[in-house]
Amino acid sequence: MFTLRSLADSDRIRTAFGESSSVVVIGAGWIGLETAAAARAAGLAVTVLESAPLPLQRVLGRRARWGTSPICTAATGSTCGRRSP
Repeated sequence: MFTLRSLADSDRIRTAFGESSSVVVIGAGWIGLETAAAARAAGLAVTVLESAPLPLQRVLGRRARWGTSPICTAATGSTCGRRSP
């Protein structure tokens, strides 16, 4: 488990990308989604966990929508879907 608060944290995470085949990112804010995108670019399978119904919803408010928004596609390589109950 890693936190991302400094450049040294980023270096440790990047090193771990080379030792893993998958990653779980907790939080779908800007930093979480950037981390998810970097992990995908490194060839890892990525799962993003978010308590809000949509990525970046706390930041974008009503501008965040279901479907094929560029936010969902860039972070996950697919469209956003509804959470399971």
